[in-house]
Amino acid sequence: MAFFIFLIAVATVVVLTIALRRQAIRSAWDTAAARLGLRFEGGTFFQHLSIFGQRKGFRIDVRTFPRRAGAKVETWTGYRVSFPEPTLAHLGRTRLQSLYLRVSKQFKEFEIDESSLFGAVPHLETATDPILARTANLLEFAEQIRTLALDGEPVEEPPPPAPAHAPPPLPAARKEDECPPPGSPAEAAPVPEPD
Repeated sequence: MAFFIFLIAVATVVVLTIALRRQAIRSAWDTAAARLGLRFEGGTFFQHLSIFGQRKGFRIDVRTFPRRAGAKVETWTGYRVSFPEPTLAHLGRTRLQSLYLRVSKQFKEFEIDESSLFGAVPHLETATDPILARTANLLEFAEQIRTLALDGEPVEEPPPPAPAHAPPPLPAARKEDECPPPGSPAEAAPVPEPD
């Protein structure tokens, strides 16, 4: 009987510990959302955590997602900042490189496409400060990209598109346009003719 009571006590402690940890994580995400001026959803057993909304004209989305790593499933945290309109088409890649290197160090994965920036870390964020810092840095990067695009900075020109069909062949050379080969008699000085 004492063993049964011990098992119930251990199970209760485990359940309470898990519940308190989930509540602390939910509180950290809720605080981060409030400080960013965004909405927070999630935290139930079957629902992923999510912070989303608009800030400075950008759509911000921070959420957890599962990722399979071999036989186990890990929880990752993804950060996405979407531009109001496709922006990267206006910029050359070399101009983004220094900004990219500074921001990408904060993420395990980092991607840029024409309409958004995405970074992910291979763990569940459990504190407010990392969420705030990564979101703020990604938002700052997006603002710098938009500023570069709107300032009309010179951009790298894309290579010209390949022709849709082969160009027409060159016209055949005419006999009078041909040059004699070097050292041929036609190149020699004219020989005076006898009278």
